Amino acid sequence: MALRFDKVIRVVALGVRRVYSLVLTDDGLYLIQTGTSGALKHYRRDEQGQVVATRSADRSIQAVQARESQIDPATLDEWVKLKGNYFIRLEAIEDVELKPGKREPELWIGVTGSEHHLFFPFPLMIK
Repeated sequence: MALRFDKVIRVVALGVRRVYSLVLTDDGLYLIQTGTSGALKHYRRDEQGQVVATRSADRSIQAVQARESQIDPATLDEWVKLKGNYFIRLEAIEDVELKPGKREPELWIGVTGSEHHLFFPFPLMIK
């Protein structure tokens, strides 16, 4: 079984952010790069709470949507072979910290030798 979060921002370097889809499986956490963070300025929540694009003709939006539609749990290991994508074994995770954040929730994942800093601009809405 897999749990997936789309449109998550990952800090890849000082001042550089990318959009990722996170897929959590029994084996680990997959971070699949889907676009640039500038694309997210063209998204909002509609009346039903769904995340929708406001400028669907924008190339950055089309790139994010195309990559998200191609992600399939059966091909996650193939995605990890592509530049910018990662797989974190559950055993390698040393620390996880979730912070409310000023504008959006933040997640820090400490892994042996590195740290992943993630933002959730469209957190889950529980009704």
